Amino acid sequence: MRIKFRFQLSEPISLSDRWPIKSDGAIYSFVGPLDKVTEIAATLLSQPIEFAPTTKQDGGLTNIRLGHRSLLPRVQERLDYVQCAFGMLVPIEIDLEHYEAEFEPENVDEESQIPIRSWGESRKRYRNRLTFDLAAKGLLVDSWPQTERESAQFFGGAGLR
Repeated sequence: MRIKFRFQLSEPISLSDRWPIKSDGAIYSFVGPLDKVTEIAATLLSQPIEFAPTTKQDGGLTNIRLGHRSLLPRVQERLDYVQCAFGMLVPIEIDLEHYEAEFEPENVDEESQIPIRSWGESRKRYRNRLTFDLAAKGLLVDSWPQTERESAQFFGGAGLR
């Protein structure tokens, strides 16, 4: 089985050239057009099928076992070195805590043994949807007591600097 881990860059980068690089038992590649690379991928070939996620029913609940997580530290360590190299020139970060993983069979026998083909541990994107009337109240209010303003600023993040 082939396992591909993909990690997001904090900002797209531009590369003059690229090709897959074999290092430490994985093949690393930059994902996206040359002028807008947004991810770095690490592909591990010939992995035991035990690293694929599996499901198990337990009293009406479905448990998911994630065997691939034991492979992450060595990949993350190698990408940490890449991040250090980037950091000498540009303020780019590789999000090593959040990733997408793909599990691809390498032969016909593995086709039926991989029930979950992809898994992701990504940042939750919040939708801060507010009503317009809330903003209008802030703009049109006559006065707001100083203690309440300080409390709102603190809990809104301004006081946590």
